[in-house]
Amino acid sequence: MKHFFFSLCFVLLFSFSHAQDFVPPENYTFETKKDYKKYEDKVLESIDWLQSVGVNMYINQRRQTNKFLLEWMEGTPDVSIEIRGYILPYLTENPDMLMTFMGGYVKDALTNDASTTYSANLAGVRAIVTYYKDGNGLKKDKSLEKLLKLDDKNKLESWLKKQL
Repeated sequence: MKHFFFSLCFVLLFSFSHAQDFVPPENYTFETKKDYKKYEDKVLESIDWLQSVGVNMYINQRRQTNKFLLEWMEGTPDVSIEIRGYILPYLTENPDMLMTFMGGYVKDALTNDASTTYSANLAGVRAIVTYYKDGNGLKKDKSLEKLLKLDDKNKLESWLKKQL
């Protein structure tokens, strides 16, 4: 029991210090294809950071990080995010889930050599499920509860195939 307690304290302390240590990108410019490419590591770091902190934490950092990511996503020639209608009901109660979805989508596109529209959408939906499951200050949402049940029953992939 002592070992579990110390392990839990270590994980919580590390997570908290990681969240505090994150510095959103500043003074970036996106003018050429190379500009987008050189920020890919920071994009991935930003996505991971947003996924690790609650929606009501580090408000200014979140705002700056979201701004950076949106500007990168809007202009990058290497990733094209396609938001389909099936995802809209899952964004209604918790609008922050849009960035969570897009983050998962982009992360798949940047890290998966075999990335497809399906795998990127699945990564986006899984990011939503994980973020919602972890709480993170989100409102209770019946639509998202349904996604959790699909995930728990290992039916998320077949459900998504029908949506696409």
